[in-house]
Amino acid sequence: MSEPDRTASSLRDPFGFLTEKKDGTLIRHVGPRLADASRRFLESDFYTSLTESRRLVEHRDVSVEFAGANGAVVLVPRRIPVVTYPYEWPFSLLKKAALLTLDIQIEAVDAGFTLRDGTAFNVLFEGVRPIFIDFGSFDVRAEGQPWVGYKQFCEHFLAPLALSARFKRPPNLFNSVGMDGYPLDAASSMMPVRSWLNWGLLWHLHLHGRSIRKSSIDGGRNLRVKAVSIRALKGLLTSLRSTVQSLKYPIEKGDWATYYSDNSYSDRAMSHKEELVDTWLAAGGKCELILDLGGNAGRFSAIASKYADNVVLVDSDHDSVELAAREFEQRGVTNIYTAVLDLTDPSAGRGWAGRERPGFRSRVKPQKALALALIHHLVISAGIPMERVAAHFREISPCLIIEFVPPGDPMVDLLSANKSGQHHDYTRAGFEQAFSDHFSLKTRQELADSGRVLYEFTDQG
Repeated sequence: MSEPDRTASSLRDPFGFLTEKKDGTLIRHVGPRLADASRRFLESDFYTSLTESRRLVEHRDVSVEFAGANGAVVLVPRRIPVVTYPYEWPFSLLKKAALLTLDIQIEAVDAGFTLRDGTAFNVLFEGVRPIFIDFGSFDVRAEGQPWVGYKQFCEHFLAPLALSARFKRPPNLFNSVGMDGYPLDAASSMMPVRSWLNWGLLWHLHLHGRSIRKSSIDGGRNLRVKAVSIRALKGLLTSLRSTVQSLKYPIEKGDWATYYSDNSYSDRAMSHKEELVDTWLAAGGKCELILDLGGNAGRFSAIASKYADNVVLVDSDHDSVELAAREFEQRGVTNIYTAVLDLTDPSAGRGWAGRERPGFRSRVKPQKALALALIHHLVISAGIPMERVAAHFREISPCLIIEFVPPGDPMVDLLSANKSGQHHDYTRAGFEQAFSDHFSLKTRQELADSGRVLYEFTDQG
């Protein structure tokens, strides 16, 4: 089967691959090895149930249009508009993806199918709702077959979630170590002794990791694949699900709820800022994508969501993104994506040749961007020259609403004091000059009860 245009994201699959047309349409090619299983799955009530409940992306069968497919099944999946990866997800999203994967595997066993793997990359998000995307992961389950994705699932999901919950640290600290997840023996060694008293962690993390390590030491000579009954397999899966479900990442919402009020804003200044952002975005008409840089708990992402098909909120502070994701879920918001991302060190291309998982910049290409209460953090705290910030923001988006926080503002003075005053020049004149070199100034407005200024910049062309 010829596959000259195989996408980098599907290069590891020996039984199928993806291609992409010039218009962005994805085409999934399922090879002869899985063709019969794929047709059976496509025609099953199980597939219908998954797609109707929006847990699996819909696929349109176009096999008859590919005369040279050599028995392959050829499908066109509905494309998800925004792609984020596991190492960009806050805790609750990683947990949602884990539970979705397990629920699908449990139902698959009942329906006579199984997932061929347990990778977190099988899941994307639509807003803050997970959706399974890898049709090629489904296979007919042979009698007595264990779940071959068990180890991979525990490395991609259980280990980073358990470590994150235990140490109250962002899960991306643990699931960004490599494309293959977090080693179970390493995760086990980091967990406290009392975690051995937790039956789920004992079985799925500690003993599982010890077994893998032992097999590695003896070269796998004593490794035997034992037949597993449906009852035993479902027992393993439901136990694993209960273990994942029990993991919590506690946040005192009240601590972050005061962020905006404690951030040099009077109620009048905040209301004025919200009004300006709303008015300026409304005047520009609806667009496909708005990127909210340093979006914190999502207050302005929510405003932007009225004027774009989709909004992506990014912030380097995990807990603020976590709270935003929880809030959007509670409110039923469906078009705001959330990602933990350090703008000074964004997700780069990863995997084979650095192309298997594209970098954030190549995946998210907005028509408009917000950068509110952010510039002082980049120039003073992160040490990025104003000119470089302006140039980079133009690379990100042709249209920008940005807030300048002036010297003398309590937050600027605090950041400057933390640097002992040793930072790049930071003045309003320097800001306006730098951004005017890369954008055209459309309008600016000083915020009420504040020395802060809101600017709207557009493309110079």
